[in-house]
Amino acid sequence: MAAKTQAAAVAAQPAPDSYQLPAGEKRFIGLHLVFALIALFLGGIFGPFQAFEHARWAWAAKLYAIISPVFKSYYQGLTLHGVLTALVFTTFFITGFFTLTVQFGLRRPLRYPVVNRIGFWVMVAGLVLAAVPLLLSRGVWAPDEARYARVAQEMKAHGIPGVSMSIVKDGKVVKSRGYGQTDKGSGGRVTPQTLFQAGSISKPVTALGALTLVEKKKLSLDADVNNALRSW
Repeated sequence: MAAKTQAAAVAAQPAPDSYQLPAGEKRFIGLHLVFALIALFLGGIFGPFQAFEHARWAWAAKLYAIISPVFKSYYQGLTLHGVLTALVFTTFFITGFFTLTVQFGLRRPLRYPVVNRIGFWVMVAGLVLAAVPLLLSRGVWAPDEARYARVAQEMKAHGIPGVSMSIVKDGKVVKSRGYGQTDKGSGGRVTPQTLFQAGSISKPVTALGALTLVEKKKLSLDADVNNALRSW
């Protein structure tokens, strides 16, 4: 009778392949997936928004005007799309899935689950710290004053007397501004209309033009260059 009772007890034990996660671990892994799927959903919304923006449809241009109280620009949506889908979704999903597979592979709970909990909440804290400037659009499109101050700092650090910059969006110049002086001697202010010498940037353009003339038999690469130059 004792032998039968012992055999029944052994038969009642779960097989090694049927390891069951504790309820707390199931909730913990599920929390990873909740964060991951929310990030995937929110990030995925901005994919069609980008397509509509580049399609140049008249009604699509009004989309950002509708959501402007929350999302202020195309580039903010583009940044959120990349961060949410490529970083937040993959990180939380991989961490949760790894926690699941490790326990099933070893057929036992984690020895130090507190380390896993700490890692999860560190990820959540990092997500919040990154989300605040992104949602406020501070890390994507800084106010004019902040951008100008940064340019002035870089000019001073590298000893640049003057520079002209333009912001181009979809092939159109949306803003231009000049910084500093045209040269250290004259003291003239740089404006968006200031003409700068092209410098070494002109070399590939000149080479292309010369080779085009060679192709049209109007110039020879073996001829004396002084015969073609008007000044040196």
